[in-house]
Amino acid sequence: MPVLDHPTRPTHETQGATFTTLVSPSRGATSASVWQLHLHAGEPATPHRLTSEEIFVVTGGEAHGRLGDERFTVGEGQTLVVPAGVDFEITATAGGFDALVYLPAGGKGVIGDGEPFTPPWAL
Repeated sequence: MPVLDHPTRPTHETQGATFTTLVSPSRGATSASVWQLHLHAGEPATPHRLTSEEIFVVTGGEAHGRLGDERFTVGEGQTLVVPAGVDFEITATAGGFDALVYLPAGGKGVIGDGEPFTPPWAL
């Protein structure tokens, strides 16, 4: 079905973040996952890397982060592009952080030396 109802959007809470799936392969897309992300202020980041490029379109708030050895700040009206294979972490400043996030279908996350996994909000 080309139109998805919002009341059926799966929501996942984990480590100071809320992920609300908008579209994914299990919800009718063939090549992409998109979710709403809310990072709660004051929660520590989870360092990780991705097997595919990930894109954050910031819709509210501000966050500080690290991409490889580079530190950054990103806020409302900006877009953050996270390349594949680069260590990454992001932490909301006071008031939290909101973004629409895109990951190609099949993209996986890796935490530390762990095995690649597909986050449940991207399934």
